[in-house]
Amino acid sequence: MPVTNRNLPGMPVYFRWHKKNQYSIAALLSLVPRASIAYEPHEGIMLYSFASAQAQNVYREVGSCEDSRHSIFIAGGPHPTGRPQEALSHFDYVVIGEG
Repeated sequence: MPVTNRNLPGMPVYFRWHKKNQYSIAALLSLVPRASIAYEPHEGIMLYSFASAQAQNVYREVGSCEDSRHSIFIAGGPHPTGRPQEALSHFDYVVIGEG
């Protein structure tokens, strides 16, 4: 199901920015009109796009979030597409493939 304003009422939506995913976020940001860029995890819906070289750091960051019951973590990008079961062990949802 796509992330839209209708199915996520009231929850802030963030793309987790990192220098290595800046082009992915630039392409995706316009698809989620109320999304913002985050430089660290926040309460709300956190969208991550990452490659295999970033995977362990991203998994550590998501795993270290103190109060994740107020957040939904969604993974996408090359690594989650290639290893969706692995990504699901760290994230609530995984988006496979392009956009």
